[in-house]
Amino acid sequence: MEQLLILYKNVNIISIAKLCFVLFTINGGEADFTIVPNDQRVKEGEQALFVCAPMTLPETQVVVWKQNDRIITNDEKSMDDEFTIRIDRNIHQYTLVIRRTKRSFDNSKFMCCVVENEEDLVCSREANLNINQVPANQYPECSPKTEVYKSPNEVTLKCISELTEPRVKLEWWSGSRRLTSRPAQEEQNQLVLRYTFKAKPEHDGQFLRCSLYSLELDIQRNCSVGPINVQFPPRVSIQAPNEVLVGREAVFICSAISKPRSKAYEWTLDRPSTNDEYRVESSGFVLRIYNPEKFNNTFIRCSVSNSEGKVTAHFLINVKKKTDTLLPTQNLTRKIVSTDNFSQSSNPDEMTIAMILAITGSCSFIIVLLMLIPLCMVRLFSQKVTMDASGRIIAQPDVYFEPKDTILTNEPTLHDTVTWRRNVGIQVPVDLECGSESMYAEVETEIYTKNLSNGSIYVAKSTHV
Repeated sequence: MEQLLILYKNVNIISIAKLCFVLFTINGGEADFTIVPNDQRVKEGEQALFVCAPMTLPETQVVVWKQNDRIITNDEKSMDDEFTIRIDRNIHQYTLVIRRTKRSFDNSKFMCCVVENEEDLVCSREANLNINQVPANQYPECSPKTEVYKSPNEVTLKCISELTEPRVKLEWWSGSRRLTSRPAQEEQNQLVLRYTFKAKPEHDGQFLRCSLYSLELDIQRNCSVGPINVQFPPRVSIQAPNEVLVGREAVFICSAISKPRSKAYEWTLDRPSTNDEYRVESSGFVLRIYNPEKFNNTFIRCSVSNSEGKVTAHFLINVKKKTDTLLPTQNLTRKIVSTDNFSQSSNPDEMTIAMILAITGSCSFIIVLLMLIPLCMVRLFSQKVTMDASGRIIAQPDVYFEPKDTILTNEPTLHDTVTWRRNVGIQVPVDLECGSESMYAEVETEIYTKNLSNGSIYVAKSTHV
């Protein structure tokens, strides 16, 4: 009996020890590691790192990394090209490097274990790897790219993105204005945003843009649709003169905006008329009525058609009488012709703008002329004064005489005959009669030639009287 009790106690002790070992292993054996791997959340395509460092590592033991209980590294050796290992043996630090994370690694569990003889002695806690998925490069996709729409039919545009976690956002834009649309829907592992509107002429030629963005992923991409091709019937208007006067012909212009281009213009009048009373010009755009008073209170209509339909615009002719139009002119004529009324009137409002401008221009011209007269007088009658460096005035001669001592010499090097002349200015009294040329006597000149080794030099000797 005692032996059974002893055996029972031994079994309980062994069971408790095994249970403690199991719990220690489940808790990760943190007590045997100085560094344990931590959970990671990275953007798809970026690098991820896991680090662990056992406290001690005998030579008979190695460190392995596991992904979902599958060995991916054994000490320095990597079992997969997607993983590399960095080892610092001084501190027993093992770093698992995932160079480029993939979407398939999402929610994977990584841990490091100390192994001896292919048996796990102790393992670290599991670290989770979460991948922020990025839509593929071809997204977003806008459709349809090119389509012909007819006004006022309904148009639906689609913007498609890949369904990812975290989910991206989609928005439709027209220039800098965000368009209101229903929330995006999940369809066949895709995120679809639709924008629906009724085609109008103002939509023709527009570009619409779909923006894909995510603040968490730090990405923004765009796709566009356009130019939108909207076909619509003509938008017709009649351009008429401000006043239709008696005795003057009236011109009416029919303008139309349409897509495709308008095919035909047609003018009609409500009352009977003959061809000599009006004329249609410029391929039907223009209607010219010679005597509009005959068509007073008459509707004229312009009809324009294209492949999308026919539209008509109308205009009511209202002719003004001569008395109504000439009354202001007659009053103005009386004011201008009647000199008595003009001279007796002191009201400045009766002066026209032309009169005011004429008076102002005349006054300005007179002022400028009065300013220019003194300047011209000073310019004409002022005498130029020459001073030396000390500021003294140098007297200038009033009469210049030219002496008759012209000497013809030959230049030594060119042996050509040149004219040399000396001019002398002499100041004489103003009242002196200068008609005689006897003030200077003739100068006898002798030319001497001196021979040198390298040429001849001509020397002129003058005798002055």
